[in-house]
Amino acid sequence: MTQLLAPELIAVPPPALLDGTTRATLEGIPHPARRLAGPVLVASTDPASIDGALRIAELLARRDRVNAHILGVVPPVATHFRFLARDHSAGMDEGRRQTHHAALRRQVHQTVGRPVHFSTGVEIGPTLDVIGSVAGARGSRLVLVGLEPKETPQRGQGEQLALRAAAAAGVPVLAVPVAAALLPRRALVAIDLGDASIQAARATLTTMARGSAITLAFVAPSVEPNPAVDGGVSIPTAAVRDSLDRLVAELGAPDDIRIDTVILEGAPVSALLRFASAGEYDLIAMGSRTTPRSRYRLAGSVCLGLLRSAMGAVLIATPPKGEQ
Repeated sequence: MTQLLAPELIAVPPPALLDGTTRATLEGIPHPARRLAGPVLVASTDPASIDGALRIAELLARRDRVNAHILGVVPPVATHFRFLARDHSAGMDEGRRQTHHAALRRQVHQTVGRPVHFSTGVEIGPTLDVIGSVAGARGSRLVLVGLEPKETPQRGQGEQLALRAAAAAGVPVLAVPVAAALLPRRALVAIDLGDASIQAARATLTTMARGSAITLAFVAPSVEPNPAVDGGVSIPTAAVRDSLDRLVAELGAPDDIRIDTVILEGAPVSALLRFASAGEYDLIAMGSRTTPRSRYRLAGSVCLGLLRSAMGAVLIATPPKGEQ
């Protein structure tokens, strides 16, 4: 079982407990729909891969006055080293933890300096177990991971971490390219009207800059009745448009963020990527799974397909807890 160690504060954090009225009167507090309701977690096994995630975490933490905890994960000693005496093994683990922590702190300082809202910590254990435990213990509302360029061999590791961390942490995960430096301004959200994709839309709002635009995109195999498609179940365009309009109203976006909707046709991954490339979106968001309540479910390969092809950031969400 992963033992959570006390985090090291990079600087003195701001007061955490302010009542709603006091916070509302503070200058610069964003619209409630755009504000993160809790801390941010940046998770990594390689400090060099999280430069972009650190920059975005710093912007979000400063904007919303929340803590951003930078978590390094060190895998346990390989099984074939377990012949060592317990005290020797523990000593090796602690030495590796301290080395990783020093590298993590250097990376944070080099990338974003010493932000007042940041803390750091390193845990030893299976990566997903550690991320899930720390996210739960800290009440994290968003997990950020690094995403290397597509041409690099580390890209696949970042993709897999993003996909699995969303399920492990139970909160949305934002995979951030290493070169990212600004909050997204144009986002495309793949919507199938299931709980996970709706959660993705809500999470997307909390990551956007002022004056941004979000497009909710529903992909229909066919907008006309066709017995050969989807087992004979046609997708009524009017009903989908009504559902999308209701969702836009429910999201309650601030006036400075525009939300549009569109219905696309074709294979989900190719249709979404074509639309994304034409619109120059810097964030693509999606649900990682749907529930039986969704009548129009996207294929399970959509997340991985979009992750592998996306040029910008990718947000992945799971259904809200209690609805999975």
